[in-house]
Amino acid sequence: MAFITGLADKWFSRLISEARFPAPIKQGRSSCWFKSETKEWIV
Repeated sequence: MAFITGLADKWFSRLISEARFPAPIKQGRSSCWFKSETKEWIV
């Protein structure tokens, strides 16, 4: 996500905790997002 949006990882944690970015879907130790939710947030 940092590569796509240009934001640092710590900003994602903050935005997620403030409900300003979609929460990730955890798959083991990895975090994933739905592409549609991420595109909607960027636009």
